[in-house]
Amino acid sequence: NLSHAIKSVKESLRGIPNKGFGYGVLKYLTAAEHKSNLGFDAHPDIVYNYLGQFDQDVATETFESSPLGTGSEEHP
Repeated sequence: NLSHAIKSVKESLRGIPNKGFGYGVLKYLTAAEHKSNLGFDAHPDIVYNYLGQFDQDVATETFESSPLGTGSEEHP
């Protein structure tokens, strides 16, 4: 249910040490030869573009328009 999912995500986020500071240090300050098995090359299954910038996404063919309607563009 939704309540359980929210609590689960909240607990997961609270369990990250130092609010994720170590991830940034590990990703950006680790030498390339030591990064191969750390999983930094993982890609999401879904990409949400909230800025409306499609130039790079269209060039790499990761963007696809939805066949669903957008609804009204103005509030009634």
